[in-house]
Amino acid sequence: MQAVNTVGASILSDEIVVPATVPPAAVQDLIVTESGDGSVSLAWSAPKETGGTALSGYFFYYQTHEALALDSETWLKSDKV
Repeated sequence: MQAVNTVGASILSDEIVVPATVPPAAVQDLIVTESGDGSVSLAWSAPKETGGTALSGYFFYYQTHEALALDSETWLKSDKV
């Protein structure tokens, strides 16, 4: 960057590197570890690419048996875990 006034321009400032931030990649190795009685336990590995910032949690999208029977496009979003 360079400052300018009516007399002239300053010398250039030092460079800074600002990483670009984008959404993270998908989680890896998602598996069901246990299920039954209306619940499911999952395990996964964090994505290799975090998009330039630390991950702050995960959301899961799921369907209930009743919703699936009515409309296969009905997805519910979990609280952040």
